[in-house]
Amino acid sequence: MLRTVVALLKGSVRNAVVLKDHGMVPFIKIFLDDECYRGASLSILEQLSVINAEEYMSIIVGALCSSTQGELQLKLDLLKSLLRILETPKGRAAFRVSSGFNGLLSLLSDLEGSLHEPPLQAWGTVTPSQTLELVLHTLCAVSAALHLDPVNSDFFRRNGLFEKLAEDLYLLGCFGVLVEEGPSRHSWSDTKARPFADFLSAAFSSRCPLPPRIQRCLQIFSFLDSMASGTLHLRRDLKDSLRAGQESVVDVQKGNAISNLQGNFKWLDPEERMDEGDAVIMHPGMVCVMVKLLPRLYHEDHPQAGVVMGGYGKITTWSDLGIEETIVYLQSAPYIIIGCVPET
Repeated sequence: MLRTVVALLKGSVRNAVVLKDHGMVPFIKIFLDDECYRGASLSILEQLSVINAEEYMSIIVGALCSSTQGELQLKLDLLKSLLRILETPKGRAAFRVSSGFNGLLSLLSDLEGSLHEPPLQAWGTVTPSQTLELVLHTLCAVSAALHLDPVNSDFFRRNGLFEKLAEDLYLLGCFGVLVEEGPSRHSWSDTKARPFADFLSAAFSSRCPLPPRIQRCLQIFSFLDSMASGTLHLRRDLKDSLRAGQESVVDVQKGNAISNLQGNFKWLDPEERMDEGDAVIMHPGMVCVMVKLLPRLYHEDHPQAGVVMGGYGKITTWSDLGIEETIVYLQSAPYIIIGCVPET
């Protein structure tokens, strides 16, 4: 029956209006909980979003926030549907007014402790890869909502959501304690600094020499790095990231280490993003999130990981996001962040 409704609605705004006017939307929502009917139900709701995007967003965000800890597949299916609607300006505007950003961040908050080692009892049945898949899709939705949308970007910044994002990611459990400034407990004179891109590539490799907890942190940094350049929403699953990581490792072994990352980083308008090789920071606030998390990239059994990150990811101050100018040497050239101070 639902497939018949999907077929009738396809390309027909008039049929969508008839369905909505007859009060059928609440009945369609009921089928979201059943995996057998969820795909058709989401398809109907997506077609109805053409005439009322706010109602669609209210339903999806509400379903995400009310889903239980074990309903991982429901959350993923809802997020994938959300990504399709966020491709349109109308969908992005509706997402903002429907408290979509707060809904997605609450989804991350609900994952508190899920990447802790050893796993907390509440997360015993959820694997780290499942958690990271959900984190990826949640961040993809945030990235899509911000993509080429100055109103949403300004909303995210003015409401302190970059800081909230950093806090929610820290509470996942894979990041360590804050590395305080003070006498070093290890001599780093012989430590060879490595470009940040090397670590990001290794993060998705099965041969990564770093502890699993650090590897998960680096995977999250990879997500944030893509968010900074405004491209994360083009990444659909962890398998794509894994393939990219393996290809990068092969390139390094062949002696072609990060040759494609040597371009200059600079500020450009979206329309000017024409020169291949130029990595543009579309969302500097995401780099601020990385700055916030970098000093927590620490493992007591592998302390050099965090300090080496600090060594080539040189930061003028660790203190806070409230900084006028921070230079972070992340890939092979500096990110320059100017005016990242949240307005009060």
